[in-house]
Amino acid sequence: MLRLSQRAARRAALCRHSAGPTHRSPPSLRRSDSPWHADRRLSSKMDPLAVASDLVLEDLLFSDTDDTIVRPWGGSPKGRRPNKKRDFVGAYHRLHRMYFDADASTYDEKDFERRYRMPRDVFNVIYGAVEGEGRFVWKRNPVTKEMQIHPLNRVTAALRILGYGTPGDKEDEFIEMGESTILDATKEFCQIVVDKFADEYLRPPTMEEKARLLKLNKARGFPGMLASWDTSHFEWKNCPIIYQGQHRNRKGQTTLVLETVVDYDLRCWWAFFGTPGSCNDINVLDRSPTVADFLRNEDTLKAPKPYSINGTIRDWVYFNTDSIYPSWSIFAQSYPYGGRNYGERLFNTTGEGIRKDVERFYAVMPAKFQALARPLRYWYVSDLQIIVKCCIIMHNMVVEHKQKMRRELYGSDLPWWADKEDQSDEAVAARAAGDACREERTLFGFEALRPARGDICDMFNGRMAALSRRMTDPIEHIELRDDLMNELLLHNNRA
Repeated sequence: MLRLSQRAARRAALCRHSAGPTHRSPPSLRRSDSPWHADRRLSSKMDPLAVASDLVLEDLLFSDTDDTIVRPWGGSPKGRRPNKKRDFVGAYHRLHRMYFDADASTYDEKDFERRYRMPRDVFNVIYGAVEGEGRFVWKRNPVTKEMQIHPLNRVTAALRILGYGTPGDKEDEFIEMGESTILDATKEFCQIVVDKFADEYLRPPTMEEKARLLKLNKARGFPGMLASWDTSHFEWKNCPIIYQGQHRNRKGQTTLVLETVVDYDLRCWWAFFGTPGSCNDINVLDRSPTVADFLRNEDTLKAPKPYSINGTIRDWVYFNTDSIYPSWSIFAQSYPYGGRNYGERLFNTTGEGIRKDVERFYAVMPAKFQALARPLRYWYVSDLQIIVKCCIIMHNMVVEHKQKMRRELYGSDLPWWADKEDQSDEAVAARAAGDACREERTLFGFEALRPARGDICDMFNGRMAALSRRMTDPIEHIELRDDLMNELLLHNNRA
């Protein structure tokens, strides 16, 4: 406060100096520890502009934490708008009466699933995992002794933000929560969902799940196919200016790329989000953790049992992609130039129809979670990664719930056209027991992967190199595509 009064006195002296004859300011109004200013006091006459520049430079050079004014009062800064009087308990009872009052609820199950973007059983699982974590605790204000925001209100506000893509202050009228409180609750809700459910709902398929997917895709004409692989761009509204160059796509929008592997039921098995929008599918594939997962764990690509395509025994699964991807042995792509004959054109048409799985996924996700359909409004890529991953996890939970309901009602979760017993698989497995391990293209044998000498690091490097060579083999890619074309022709003739 003293230094502030000294500055005010110096500025008053400057005003008097500009109005009258020149004179020096009183020594008591100057800093005694300023040698620069002491030299300026030696001058008997000073120009008003020089005095003003002295004051500005003094403020810049000698301002420190001691200049901070300590308020004589506590609490919020003076002049701040007081908190709104929100009825947290009333908002909870109102929400409970509308959706959670059993048969007396105002809205039925159909309305609940539409507005919460999931069935009630899935919501109960998520709410049970979130309640009691972080901010999602119902506690009493230690000063006013009033009950604070209920966890059910926080979860509802987070799901409304994700489901409808509305601004944070939109839900204040119904949930009675402030904008910053809703946004913080949304980010923390997504983080908790990812921490609790990522290991279960964002993982590679098990052998039983692989067998189901292979059976389904075999009925579609692509035996051995696991899922479809593709990418999509999501616009980023709050991209910082220094990053907009690398995030601008061919349409001039600042975007982030999402790479997914999706099956027929729109279940997402692998997801990778956060690549700048200037990258194409090949650039995303080069940095994709999905490929690294294949190299770390060879069982990820291993089929439950060897299968036959046009008489060729194979033990790896593959994925359906478009033509921009490289010619790898794990990718099945269309023939170039639309196909040269009927078989190639039939293969291209069928493959494009099956690839609609991942394209439908990119249409269903923004429709279900409108926060992804609109330009993303968060500032940090890490926050956006958590939000996108949370939406995918909740979507997978809903898909798994529907599969469970189909099994309970119909005894199987497969479509009627795929739920047929195929006796040829037994013959293929019996024949493959003695011959598949001796196939040249099968590199899982110890003789092919074991180095002649060296320590465990050399063995691991040799194993990784062998897997990488086979996974990126263009010759096996061409053979796979030709075998699938011939198998598809036979499949259509039998149909």
